[in-house]
Amino acid sequence: MAQGLGEQALANLLGCPPEQHVPQLEQFEKFVLGQRLAASEAQSHVVAKSIGKTHDELLREQARNEALNRTVEVLSARSSPPRPIRMDAPKFDGFAARTIVHWLLAMEQCGVAQLIEDDSQMVSYAMSHLRGKASEWAYSALLADSKAFGSWAIFKTKIRAMY
Repeated sequence: MAQGLGEQALANLLGCPPEQHVPQLEQFEKFVLGQRLAASEAQSHVVAKSIGKTHDELLREQARNEALNRTVEVLSARSSPPRPIRMDAPKFDGFAARTIVHWLLAMEQCGVAQLIEDDSQMVSYAMSHLRGKASEWAYSALLADSKAFGSWAIFKTKIRAMY
């Protein structure tokens, strides 16, 4: 009890007549309760302030995240790679010689639509659309020399010369 009252308060309590003990203890109890209430209110104020600050920080962070998400959406829409367009490419069999120019033009258009940028892929793509004697000619040339069609330009020159 001495720790709660303090040495001086305990001495005062013991020095007064017994009929004053109860009123003094009640007064001390009110003082202690007041101190506890003040400490509790101060702590509540600190917690409320902290919650308010945290709430504001969360709102700012949410706004930043929403702005970043919008930026990502805009950049994704801009930078999405083009998709190839499916086209039915004509076949070339080597019989209608006057159609070779049209067939090569159609192959180039289909290559653009298919997003083919590499010469070797373009040659392979075109060869996959050859039929009959034209196919036999192209694959025979490759068997004889694996680098027979080193570029799309070489392939076009050789097939025009043949047909």
